[in-house]
Amino acid sequence: MITKLCRAMSEAVACVMNAAAGLKKAKSALICCVQTFGERLNPHIHLHVLSAEGVFKDGSFYPVFLGPHELHVLEQVFAQ
Repeated sequence: MITKLCRAMSEAVACVMNAAAGLKKAKSALICCVQTFGERLNPHIHLHVLSAEGVFKDGSFYPVFLGPHELHVLEQVFAQ
């Protein structure tokens, strides 16, 4: 399940970044770390994600800066 959670985040980031860049099938770059506990060591599975501010396609990098609207869309895509 944790692998599926990370994959869902990766696909959500790629989807939103591609749309923001106006590209199709560009690759996003991210690091996804899973944390399984909260600050009181209680069970609390969540992700920490570090993502490049852009996408890669055909050997080129296309910068993408997500504003508040795009981040809200990312949240909605990931939730689905």
